[in-house]
Amino acid sequence: MSDELEVLYRDGRWIALRKPPGITTTPNDATPSLLDRAREIVGETEALHPLSRLDYDVSGVVLFALDYDATRVAAEHKHRGTYARLYHALVSPAPSVDHAEYRWPIGVDPRNPSRRVAAGGREREEAHSAMTVRARRGAVGSIELVPYTGRTHQLRVHCAKAGHPVLGDKTYRGAPRLALADGEVFSVPRVMLHLERVSLGGDVVVECPWPADFLNTWAACARAT
Repeated sequence: MSDELEVLYRDGRWIALRKPPGITTTPNDATPSLLDRAREIVGETEALHPLSRLDYDVSGVVLFALDYDATRVAAEHKHRGTYARLYHALVSPAPSVDHAEYRWPIGVDPRNPSRRVAAGGREREEAHSAMTVRARRGAVGSIELVPYTGRTHQLRVHCAKAGHPVLGDKTYRGAPRLALADGEVFSVPRVMLHLERVSLGGDVVVECPWPADFLNTWAACARAT
């Protein structure tokens, strides 16, 4: 149950939910979104605004503002650069360096508007991400990612451009499976990207542990060839 949607933090101005994979942050079809689930929890409120919109297969913290003043405060933190997010990803091949800064602009893929392109595409926007390696297991790296801008698919596109796509991210050349030493094949269940911590200037700090599918995939990496 710890990997299901749950309330991670709540006060009079904010609510933070654990987003499981397999649900959108905001509505885009007939299926319930995280925003719909948040409305069920908080009931009638002045406003309900997600500060981040995690992709369908991405898990982790989503912090919501509960009124217009909180929405204004969040915008001020974003403008000052004090809205901080720390992601965790499993990537392959593992980065050859322990730290890197990625500043490729990101544009819309002209062949598929639902995809993004680093250092190319239409309507390019500046993008900045930082990568730090936590650990390596064979060809797989466990890395921290900090986005300083908020472009669509930014971390996934930057990782792919840097030559270490996120495991399970078929859209951006991420490996869908791992070959294990005993001859078994481990299927990566989804995009291995998780928003681990959100901070609003240190006043509100919310953390979300790794979900079970992340832990299981990292454990399998120890047996990968």
